Amino acid sequence: MVLHEGERAMQIGEREWSVVQAMDGSRDVEGIALASRVATPHVRAFVEALEGLGLLGEDAEDAPPPAFAADRPVRALPGYRFTCDGRGACCATFSTVLFTPLEAARARAAAPEVEDGGHDAARVFTPAEGLDRTLQAVAMRDGACVYLGDDGCRIHAAAGAEAKPFGCRTFPMRFVDTGA
Repeated sequence: MVLHEGERAMQIGEREWSVVQAMDGSRDVEGIALASRVATPHVRAFVEALEGLGLLGEDAEDAPPPAFAADRPVRALPGYRFTCDGRGACCATFSTVLFTPLEAARARAAAPEVEDGGHDAARVFTPAEGLDRTLQAVAMRDGACVYLGDDGCRIHAAAGAEAKPFGCRTFPMRFVDTGA
């Protein structure tokens, strides 16, 4: 990946890209480090390098909203099915698990004791990006979703597989736009 502005450019790797994605204007260096899961000294050095190249500024423009293709039907392959194996792979594979507001409310109702989330949503969910609450990121503990207990998913145990967020219900399936 290359960041550039006019003649100034900087080639970055995967770690730096995660830092750039966390630089939404609402975080200080420590907040960026937490959001990107990169050690604070590395984040500080990277931010200083960007400043030194003149690639940071107060007048930075917001990224344009993502362009989405027209809705297309999702067609499943015949006989293509997955079921939860209870081992928690979907709960710990990613740096977070995303929930819609409805899925978050369903999870909090199914397992209100988790981090006292039934009482205070902010204890288990934060906006996935900036202040936009369209998708919410669940809190992670020891690298896994806080709803993962010793006996598997607490949401699944309390309310069934259909109560889990879409990403968990469809893991490890990936959606691929074939252009058809």
